[in-house]
Amino acid sequence: MTYKDRKNYIFVKDIFETDHHLLFNVNYGEFKRFGIYDKELQKTVISDSLFANNYNEYGLKNDIDNFISFYPKVVQGNYILGLTSAEYIYNFFQKNYNKINIFLKNIKNLKNISHEEKPVVMIGKLK
Repeated sequence: MTYKDRKNYIFVKDIFETDHHLLFNVNYGEFKRFGIYDKELQKTVISDSLFANNYNEYGLKNDIDNFISFYPKVVQGNYILGLTSAEYIYNFFQKNYNKINIFLKNIKNLKNISHEEKPVVMIGKLK
């Protein structure tokens, strides 16, 4: 396989395992996605952000309040942990300022974050 041929193959990387799930990244050509396999249901869900260039955009979609996507970096038990840059959150609020009232209080507190601050730790719990 040559480097040019890589676009014809799917590459799975960064696999994390919990008691009930497998979490993984998928690269296919220029597309990057994030996936979760539920061991009990034997079902896989893959993120739908096809043209994302930033890892936050192809992570797990926040379907609770449509805040930024979540990209796990570490799994501990049934908790998934990730980092996102303050700049990414700052830019999100600049583009979506009119949506601030729909967010939970702890997310609303991030609206005043400076783009130069340290990364923000994100913690999720798998169901």
